[in-house]
Amino acid sequence: MLCPFCAEEVKDEAIVCKHCTRDIGILKPILQKNEELEKKVWELQAELDALKGKFGYQEAESAIRQQAGSTGAIGWLIYLSAFVVLPVLILLLAHYLMTVRFDVNVLFLRIVSMLVPLPFGFALYWKYRAPFLAPVLMGAVVGVAAVAGMLTVIGLVDRVPIVPQDQREWQEALEYALSIALAVLTGYMLARIVQRIFHTGTKSSGIVNSIAREIASLMGPAGNEQGLKARIASIEQMLNSAVTVATTLGSIYAGVKGVLN
Repeated sequence: MLCPFCAEEVKDEAIVCKHCTRDIGILKPILQKNEELEKKVWELQAELDALKGKFGYQEAESAIRQQAGSTGAIGWLIYLSAFVVLPVLILLLAHYLMTVRFDVNVLFLRIVSMLVPLPFGFALYWKYRAPFLAPVLMGAVVGVAAVAGMLTVIGLVDRVPIVPQDQREWQEALEYALSIALAVLTGYMLARIVQRIFHTGTKSSGIVNSIAREIASLMGPAGNEQGLKARIASIEQMLNSAVTVATTLGSIYAGVKGVLN
């Protein structure tokens, strides 16, 4: 504990400060009670921030549902066309040109297949603030649809079976689809990081923010509300960066593993 008179560090059991020799025994219960109250205030503030984030997230979800309901079927058709159909068509076109038309090394096709989904995942968060589940589902659909289309093109052009014939072919197809899905997620996480950097005052919510709040609460009192917010923002930034690096490496590994082998 700190001496209330000279602010020097003294043992918790001490009743006299060894630095200024003043009696601190009378003030110790008051200081200890003050520390307990500060800890309780911090815990209540953390709970209040968590509730604000939860209700803010629910309000955002409600606004998205209302917007989706107001746009109707045409709005959903445009949404699906922009984030599912368009990336699949671009991937199929790249596959046809690089594999069938010009017979480029397959490694370059895999690299292009990882770069194409990035801006779509980025726009999914930057423009629509979509929840984390959205890029996961979008990536899975785009990855499976694109790989299925590529297998169909190769099957028709080379007159070979469209469906993979053994475990190794199935594994390569699934890894290829996974690399595309992870690329979508990487773009989404990059948008979160950029949004955090350029819009530091913007409130965050969702899974990553909830995890950041839990970690911040385990680290002990932050001193004040501003310190708590700064700690949560810092932890959230690190989590976003870690997820982005992980998805990027996963996409690269899944994309080039079959080619390099």
